[in-house]
Amino acid sequence: MRILYFLAHPNGIGGAMKVLLTQAYIMKQKGHQVKVYIQDNEEGEHIKEYSNLFRKMNLEEVSLYYPIATCIEEINILDSIECISAFERIIDEFFPDIIHSVQLNITAELVARKRHIPHLMNIYPLRKEMFYMNWMDVFPTYQSSDSDFFCNQWRKGLGVISRCIRIAYDTPTKKKSPERKNENIIELVCIACFAAYKNQYEILKFVKNYTKCHKSIHISFLGDFSGDYAKKCEQYVLDNDLERYVSFEGTVTDVEYYLDKADCLIHASKVESYPGVLVEAMANKVPIIVNPVGGISELLRDEENSFWIKECSSNGIEESFERFLSFRMNGKLQQVIENAYKTYIDFHSYESVGKQLEEYYLYILDNDPEYTDNIQVIKSTMEEFCEKYEKHICSEFTRKRVYFLYHLKDSIKRNNKKNCLIWGAGKFGKIALEWCEILDLEVLGFVDTIKKGAYEGYNIYNKDTEYIDMVDIIIIAIGDFESRQEVMHYLEKKGKSQNRDYVLMLNDSCLR
Repeated sequence: MRILYFLAHPNGIGGAMKVLLTQAYIMKQKGHQVKVYIQDNEEGEHIKEYSNLFRKMNLEEVSLYYPIATCIEEINILDSIECISAFERIIDEFFPDIIHSVQLNITAELVARKRHIPHLMNIYPLRKEMFYMNWMDVFPTYQSSDSDFFCNQWRKGLGVISRCIRIAYDTPTKKKSPERKNENIIELVCIACFAAYKNQYEILKFVKNYTKCHKSIHISFLGDFSGDYAKKCEQYVLDNDLERYVSFEGTVTDVEYYLDKADCLIHASKVESYPGVLVEAMANKVPIIVNPVGGISELLRDEENSFWIKECSSNGIEESFERFLSFRMNGKLQQVIENAYKTYIDFHSYESVGKQLEEYYLYILDNDPEYTDNIQVIKSTMEEFCEKYEKHICSEFTRKRVYFLYHLKDSIKRNNKKNCLIWGAGKFGKIALEWCEILDLEVLGFVDTIKKGAYEGYNIYNKDTEYIDMVDIIIIAIGDFESRQEVMHYLEKKGKSQNRDYVLMLNDSCLR
């Protein structure tokens, strides 16, 4: 087979990207011809860590700018269309049998249809409210996730043919164990980029509570350490004098080094499909404390090959940690470790995953559907929409969300919505006024929990205003992830739902 891969995320190497790159490497080892493209950002750049990975895997380093989205509302349809000619040149040079991408790569799908080549996308977390819209079809026929949990949701939401392909990890070459400064200290590790849904803050609260009575733990946090959430976590450590118990290591290339000296991995994320760090821990025989969200419980069982966090809070983490300690002291922990290692061998070894993936590719080639080349229809529809509302598409932010606005306008018209509130009297609130002109909505005012008075000529109300219960639709115009999430929770307690009663200007599949 000739397989053409398109990666995602030029500015950071996350789990989804690693999964696809590893799949490409496995297929190459099995004798297939592969070509892998790195996604460049709009400046035509990607981080240098890609060079190290490609060199290690003996892959040619090639890259290209193209947009991707992690949820349907964030599809940048105009740039996707503009990138079509570049993709056509790549496909005409390589002649792939299959195209395999990660996240929503609409350019790849449109070109695949035109060239009658099957396209498989890897994509993971989602919000079911994403499917409340009647989206124009720009989606692949085939989809894969690393858990049955999300395969089933994508299958139900888009009608795609979906299959769970587990995360692959190669058995590490055992090095000499690093020296421990103090054998009486229990070394913990948490591997995840710093984000609110990854829940590192609750882990730090557990560390604070536990070290009040015990001085026997230390935790190393690995992963991208940037943004407001990381600063919040760092400040918590400083405010509570936890520096000797906590290390922020940032992004590292030698994860196995930290796993090799760890007594336990803690993964307390609130949103996951099936995180690769769990596979790495099982393969390195490191016990796991984990919040069993998403597809995690499909393979991990409490007190069998892991320890579940039964309440995703600092208290819940501490309860799981105490059970881990109990197993450690009474000699039952080794069996948990061996069970986890067997799970790794059975489901996550290169041999196992290579077989899963190759079988899916052959199934796709044997069941290739009829393709409808609808590039011109999509292009003309979007161009007409942009031309009609040209004077209101003032910002690049709005231009990149024309696909969402087109469908949102249709939904508003069908549901006879006439007025709105804009939640957030700031930068995005001003852009939301552009949206209201496009959507033909009367603005009743702004809602803001800090600002008072007026903004852009409209009254600012607090969150208890009666307008929230009366208004047809609310536009959440907030940039900060945690603040958006708080507003969503507040509105959903009032019985409102996304893409029906409120919409987000900035969407994220990990919002919960």
